[in-house]
Amino acid sequence: MQKRKILAIIVIAFLLTAGVSGIVMAENEEEDMFFELPFMITSAGQSPCFQLFNSIVRQYDLSADLIDRLATVEDLEDRKTLVVAIGGSHKGLGDAGIDPEEELERVKEVINEARDRGIRVLAVHTGRYDRFGDVSQMMIEGVVPLSDFVIVVKHDEINEFFRELAEEHEVPLEFVEDRMASGELFSNMIKVED
Repeated sequence: MQKRKILAIIVIAFLLTAGVSGIVMAENEEEDMFFELPFMITSAGQSPCFQLFNSIVRQYDLSADLIDRLATVEDLEDRKTLVVAIGGSHKGLGDAGIDPEEELERVKEVINEARDRGIRVLAVHTGRYDRFGDVSQMMIEGVVPLSDFVIVVKHDEINEFFRELAEEHEVPLEFVEDRMASGELFSNMIKVED
């Protein structure tokens, strides 16, 4: 318990000093700030963001034990954290042979099963604003309300959209300055075992 309190203080200090802004928190802030290993990464929208996020967290000595753009509920076995990288790509969806509605149905099924199993869900958006379109918006609106926590690389054009969605559904949200900061924040949110 003492280690968890110390880690909570460290994470809060990081959030206040490491380029994190626009904080939206739920009532149980301390518990909402932690994730456990092992974790897996999947995509919501079939952009390359899921691969990018894994590359980023590897810089902080973390590595997903499964990275699957088309993960299913069967892939949740033995996982403690599900990371959903949000980013819509018509090309990616076309390559996967699925349409946006099918993609969102898959992702929501995996997330809902994860929640039923007590697996925590982190949504991350590291995509560029100039690629933010209708598919990305669909995925964000479907994923954020079901997540335990959301990390967003901030951009003036989309910050308010994320903030309002997170507040409406009472989902903790952190804005970070850049992609590397998203990985650093996640690494600081990994729960240290007592």
